[in-house]
Amino acid sequence: MVILRLVQADAALSQSLRHMCDMKSWLAPQGYRNGKTTSYSNGGLGPPGGLIKSATSFRDELGRSKPSKEGLRKSIRALLVDGGAEFFVALDDAGDFVGFIQQRYRYSIWSSGLEACIEDLYVAPESRRRRVGSKLVEYAVNHAQAKNCRSIAVDTNELNEPAILLYSRRGFSSGSSRFPGGKQHGLKGRYS
Repeated sequence: MVILRLVQADAALSQSLRHMCDMKSWLAPQGYRNGKTTSYSNGGLGPPGGLIKSATSFRDELGRSKPSKEGLRKSIRALLVDGGAEFFVALDDAGDFVGFIQQRYRYSIWSSGLEACIEDLYVAPESRRRRVGSKLVEYAVNHAQAKNCRSIAVDTNELNEPAILLYSRRGFSSGSSRFPGGKQHGLKGRYS
């Protein structure tokens, strides 16, 4: 298994390359063959099809019908272009997607520095219980530390016991560093 950080390049490739939409369009072949864990770009072609397929499977497992596949594609591309989020993907030995993490970044006045948040973690059902999620979380944490993030948070549901167990094994807890003794709550409102 190899874990990659997807990077959206500004320069577009030639029109003849626009048909590429699977992970292989994002990879430098020698890098993958050597099993490197590094950053790759597809030259501005948009998110790879494997990531879209994984995000669609994640949506379906949550019992949702929205956003559409095209909506997911546009959103992932916007996040990659914006620079406030990164996607780390896990590929098996055949180069197929087996999971991904979306990690977001923001500057905080409370820590006077950059903070990270793991917003999405998905592992394909056939690849679960094989440490794929653990390796993705480890990679995301290491990447946040390399960016000098002051903290890293996780956005998960309290009913998702496997995810809570995974995160707690990596040192995450529901306590608050800003308010000792209290728990953080992710409250959301709907405006549309």
